Amino acid sequence: MNNAEFQEFYEKYYEFSTRIANKIVKSHVVAEDISQETFFNLYKIKDALDCSSELRLQGLVAKAAVNKARDYLRKNYTKREIFQMDQIGQEKYLESVEDQFLYVEKKKYMFKALENLRKKNKKNYEIYVAIKILDIPPERVALVYKISKNNVNNHIYRTKQWLMEEYTRIYDSFGRSGNTAFDDGNDLVDRI
Repeated sequence: MNNAEFQEFYEKYYEFSTRIANKIVKSHVVAEDISQETFFNLYKIKDALDCSSELRLQGLVAKAAVNKARDYLRKNYTKREIFQMDQIGQEKYLESVEDQFLYVEKKKYMFKALENLRKKNKKNYEIYVAIKILDIPPERVALVYKISKNNVNNHIYRTKQWLMEEYTRIYDSFGRSGNTAFDDGNDLVDRI
């Protein structure tokens, strides 16, 4: 891929990459930075990119943006409080400070369960992320994995079940009990 082709590729997928990153980091400014870094890394390997399939290129951009956004969230030195006017009122407030802390703690456990899924079953992780986080239609995911839409839905169902079991295992391993504002992690699995 030469520079002109990469520029066209960049212009075509930059907004797509930014939307994906924004869904994960919940900040458009940070998402733009992540998208820039994603394309910088893709530029470094531009000669090795497979340009034969638009679907593969889109999948590559999506996966690279998701991984870069997750890396951003994992690194302590990059954690900054970014306040934007459009975020006012979007936070979830609970009745007490203790409930708020417990909510944040449970959310961390759900992300740990997702990381474990990524290590254990990469295909289910990718399908789950594509549909539940990136809002890619099941039909398109079915095309990429060469399976039926019904099979994709089965993967999602089994993955949700596994995530709930893993969430419970992680939560219980820290000796926590469930008398909180949330009886279980179902609300978190549905949002993730």
